[in-house]
Amino acid sequence: MKILAVLALVCGAMSVQAAETDLIGTYAVKEKGVMKEFLKVSR
Repeated sequence: MKILAVLALVCGAMSVQAAETDLIGTYAVKEKGVMKEFLKVSR
């Protein structure tokens, strides 16, 4: 499920030709009411 969310994010960003800097950041998922770091994108 998490992988699908990441793929959707990346594909969505590519389809609108987002700048590379638009993707940089930390992405989190909510598990059992707690936010946990899931993916960190850096340059």
